[in-house]
Amino acid sequence: MSGNVLIRQERSEFEAWKSEVFGNITANYTALGTPVTKPVRILGLHNYTDENVGISFDGVSNHWPVGTGAVIDNGSNGIVLPAGTQIYIKHLGAAPTTGTFIASIISAK
Repeated sequence: MSGNVLIRQERSEFEAWKSEVFGNITANYTALGTPVTKPVRILGLHNYTDENVGISFDGVSNHWPVGTGAVIDNGSNGIVLPAGTQIYIKHLGAAPTTGTFIASIISAK
């Protein structure tokens, strides 16, 4: 066996975060900002509201519940969310009365 190691070197960049204040988070899925512009490697979900928030990638299905936060690391598995993907959010249960929900995005360059 050779002592050589193949290191995967790929470039990434940060996309501007997408956010929504508590008063605009409803019981129905609504778009969180605009669709992502490049393939997403890592998606950080930061819930600074006082209620749980649900995430959908099609605006209909429940894909991911978020209490205080979550990280979806697609890049470590060699997969990405495609460019043009829209993130949708809704509150789960009671409507939030304070705070903001933020999605941080690291994209493939």
